[in-house]
Amino acid sequence: MRSNQSPEPKWIYDAFISYSHAVDNQLAPAVQRCLHRLAKRWYRPRALRVFRDEGSLAANPDLWVTIESALRSSRYFILLASPEAARSEWVRREVSFWQEERERDTFLIALTEGEIHWDAKAGDFDWQRTTALPEQLRGAFDAEPLWVDLTWARTETQLSERHVRFRSSVGALAASVHGIPKDELDSEDIRQHRLATRLRWAAIAGLIALLVVALITARVALQQRSAAEQQRSVAEEQRKLAEQQRTVAEEQRRLATGRALLAEAENLRESQPQMSLRLNLAALRVNPTPLARVGLITNLMNTRYGGGFSSGDSSSDDSLSSLRDRIESAVFSPDARTLATVKNFSSKEVGVTLWDVTDSGLTRLADLSSKAESLEDVAFSADGGTLAIAARDGTVILWDLTERARPRQVATLTDLPDVSAVAFSPDGKTLATVCRPGKDKGAGDGSLILWHLGDRTRPQRLLTRTRVFDSEEVLFSPNGRLLLTSSGLLAGKESPTGLVVTHGTGQTLWDVSELTRPRELVRLPLSSEHPAFSPDSRLLVTAHDRNADLWDISAPSTPKRLAILVGHIDSLNAVAFSPDGGTLATASNDGTARLWNLRDPTRPSPVVLGGHTGSVQAVAFSPDGLTLSTADDRTTVTRWHTRHPEPTAVATLAEEEGVGDAAAFSPDSHTLATAGFGGTVLLWDVTDPRHASRLATLPGRISSVNAVSFSADGTTLGSAAGNEVNYSGQGAIVLWDVTAPEHPRKVATETRSTAVSTVAFSPRGTTLVATGGLVFSEAWGALWDVKDRTHPTPLITFSGINILGGIAFRPDGKVLALPQGYGLILWDISNPSRPVRISSESSPAHLSEPSLDNAKKAAFSPDGHSLATTHSDYGSGRRQGNVNLWDVTDPARPRHVATLKGHTGEINDIGYHPGGNLLATVSEDGTAILWDVAHAAAPNRVATLRMLSRNVQDLALSADGRWLVTSSRDRLAMVWDLGVLPAVVANPIGVACQLVGSGLSPEEWKQYVPGIPYQPLCQ
Repeated sequence: MRSNQSPEPKWIYDAFISYSHAVDNQLAPAVQRCLHRLAKRWYRPRALRVFRDEGSLAANPDLWVTIESALRSSRYFILLASPEAARSEWVRREVSFWQEERERDTFLIALTEGEIHWDAKAGDFDWQRTTALPEQLRGAFDAEPLWVDLTWARTETQLSERHVRFRSSVGALAASVHGIPKDELDSEDIRQHRLATRLRWAAIAGLIALLVVALITARVALQQRSAAEQQRSVAEEQRKLAEQQRTVAEEQRRLATGRALLAEAENLRESQPQMSLRLNLAALRVNPTPLARVGLITNLMNTRYGGGFSSGDSSSDDSLSSLRDRIESAVFSPDARTLATVKNFSSKEVGVTLWDVTDSGLTRLADLSSKAESLEDVAFSADGGTLAIAARDGTVILWDLTERARPRQVATLTDLPDVSAVAFSPDGKTLATVCRPGKDKGAGDGSLILWHLGDRTRPQRLLTRTRVFDSEEVLFSPNGRLLLTSSGLLAGKESPTGLVVTHGTGQTLWDVSELTRPRELVRLPLSSEHPAFSPDSRLLVTAHDRNADLWDISAPSTPKRLAILVGHIDSLNAVAFSPDGGTLATASNDGTARLWNLRDPTRPSPVVLGGHTGSVQAVAFSPDGLTLSTADDRTTVTRWHTRHPEPTAVATLAEEEGVGDAAAFSPDSHTLATAGFGGTVLLWDVTDPRHASRLATLPGRISSVNAVSFSADGTTLGSAAGNEVNYSGQGAIVLWDVTAPEHPRKVATETRSTAVSTVAFSPRGTTLVATGGLVFSEAWGALWDVKDRTHPTPLITFSGINILGGIAFRPDGKVLALPQGYGLILWDISNPSRPVRISSESSPAHLSEPSLDNAKKAAFSPDGHSLATTHSDYGSGRRQGNVNLWDVTDPARPRHVATLKGHTGEINDIGYHPGGNLLATVSEDGTAILWDVAHAAAPNRVATLRMLSRNVQDLALSADGRWLVTSSRDRLAMVWDLGVLPAVVANPIGVACQLVGSGLSPEEWKQYVPGIPYQPLCQ
């Protein structure tokens, strides 16, 4: 090795470790790590940078070049000496390179295996004994080189700088490389270790401090987060509370608004019926509660308003919208189907317009123009086929209205100066005209002329001009024997002694029994502009200003004033009697019409019909007297009910036998069967129940018929007979062929040992059910197959029947309700020969009265989801009838929904209307009550029908839903027309919208429903 060496470039490595991979592959890395770490300053990655071929070399195809480069870049050479290393070609090449290129004092040895012996005398290693060094080192050293013994380290497994012996051995090598004594190295290492330890602990302390700070910060953050979450939770709760309060406030506001609307609707029912209904609609929209629904139904069932139509109902050019000005007067035809309106405001538009008045609206039929300056009067003949128009030009034109849309002028009467009024006689064969008196030349002479209309095309004057004192109005009585002329005009002529009055105010009754010789009977005081006779000609009403006088003219020559009709606040324009004479209608410029009840003519009572769009010009009753039509000066026609649209009795069937205990309608609603004491069944033709007629009598031998029932196809009638309180009496079920109800034929009789109390056919099938027995004894129930009605086949018998109860089929015929034991039992009779008692998991479907008593009568709703049952309540100290409503969607688990209370006596029968929204009950208290059950949980009474007698036993509802029949023990059956009630209950909003056409306008909504967004009511 060289002793001196020229300066090398900057070293890359501090030491190069040469070793045998075969034996020192584990020890070499440990030596390298210890050299890295001994005396390492804390801020440096290592104390020394040491090259070891496996730890420092990357993949390189020319390995020796890389090793040679590392050798040249290393300051010291450390040989891990061992016999294997001495024999290793790579170790020997590395040693040779170092011998040639570097100095001896940079060559360090660490013995890992084998032996090293130095021969001081020879100044070289004792090669006889040395086994761990390669031969290249022979004679390489002048003095013994530094070497350390690591042979012990071969058996150690945990070698690191913490291993004291290993640290000491490697420290000797490290001291040489560092160029300092070993003790200084140890001190430096200790110092660096202490410094590192202090730094480590400082770092740990810092980390702990940071951790503490972080934990404190985290805790504070968590606390703040928790506080924030709590605040958010509180804010959310407050928001929810505020939302709930807003919801409650909104509900309260809607509730208050709805109640206010209901109250205002009630206040306006008479004066503004259209607005009243609109307010009810608004109340139901704003607050859709049962109370609001009841309010609308109540209004619909109590209002007289029947709908209206005007120029706004049509958008065609032929509609009333072409009339820009108001009409001056209007007249209805006697049947109220045609309206004639008179317009005089513009000379270009003078004329009469004919309108077709139907339920759907107002349609222009024809325009009858006139060249006259103005028109004075218009009159229809009694049959409506002829129209007379009187004009100021002195003419009267007759029009044939056989084809109303194509009126034809048939005659013109002339030479009638200042003609003021015309009137037809009841038979239409006579026409009366009157002319106003005047002072000018050519003016009218105040005369009455009668014309014969045997041939309308050629009217014949019956008499010369007859001077009358009052000549502005003329009218025939319905019997044709009386004529009334009236006037509000004074006229006269001058004479030497002064002015002589020739014509004055007042009215005169004439006897026109002989048309060619009218005879004055009596003059009545006061002027009259719009007179009217009652249909029987016994009453006369005369209007003057805003009042009307009612006269008894049964003795025409001595009339008696019965009453003065006071109430209008402006002048009257028209009056009319109803066809039966019991009601009088008046029309006024105050925008109202009034109906006066004349049952006591001396004390007429009025009903105000308000809500017109202008002054009312004309009134007319329908032929049946149930409807009044009014027309105002804006040609708005309004229909009014002359009585409330509630159910009314239209017929009473009274017989000594065959009426009183039971009733049933045929499926087509054309035949009614009634039964009662005497064992007789009567069949009635009720195609028009108002004129019911008896079809046939079905005799029986047993004293009483307790029930009747039609089969589903209507060809068979079953009757249940027997006296339930006669212990010795027999009973029978009788089947009748009623295919031709006027010729009934008995087809089968099933005799029983006791009375038969009920009988019913299945709605869908050929099954018959009946119950019977005696009071306070064992009763029975049974099913028959009546596919062959001439030979009924017994199917099954039920025991434990309650004879006081009723039976009911579900509409699909699969479920039967029977009164058994202490309540009502439901049976599945899908297979009638093997009925199955419908049971829940623990007990049968037993409908027990929620209060005190057990179910007696029952009825299923048309959809089969509801069941109504009657019960007796003794809680008030007297027996009263209640109704319980049940949800039987799942018949095994009936659920009680509501209880109906209203009768003051026992309820004897119950039935659903075919529409499903009405329930009817009849009671021994003499009433029938109709209930709105559209919302079963909130039922309401909508009508109470008073019978002519008490103890109503049975009811029947027709399949078409129009009629109700009630039977009483006093042998009376009453037929009731349900009218609009079923439609109102089924769809009150639809009915109301059909009447009023539209809901509140946006402006009206703001007025009546402030603070709530506008909602259209009728769409």
